[in-house]
Amino acid sequence: MSEEPEARQEILLETINPSDLTPDDLWDLAESLASKVPDFQFVPAYEDQHGAGVSWHEVLRIWVENEDVIKGGIFGVILEHVYDAMRDRFKRPDGKKRPKSIIVSSKESRQEILNVTIDAPDSQPVEVEVNIRMRVIPPKRPRIDG
Repeated sequence: MSEEPEARQEILLETINPSDLTPDDLWDLAESLASKVPDFQFVPAYEDQHGAGVSWHEVLRIWVENEDVIKGGIFGVILEHVYDAMRDRFKRPDGKKRPKSIIVSSKESRQEILNVTIDAPDSQPVEVEVNIRMRVIPPKRPRIDG
């Protein structure tokens, strides 16, 4: 009788702007993380961009199953590796002066859990207050012409 291998928990690595942090960059990061932390499956993700989007920061969003994932000690290893990878991006000509943001979000609640900024290649990550104030969009109402 053979045992089924235990499914590894999936962590999505999402680029907000594929022109900054490219899909190839994400694959490199995912492979590097998988070699350091084989308990998780790291999956690159991005959405095709339509129109122009401008952000001074280079942004990496990390999607975890739920908030409990980041409480485990192993997640600290993941974050340190991500911080180092984002610091390395300061060596690129187009990224020398741009801050790097790492946002950890829950797939379950769709909420930000952690928001960190790195301002320079030798700076420590600084936690930014997570802003959970969301505006509820009211339902559409039919127009009533007077």
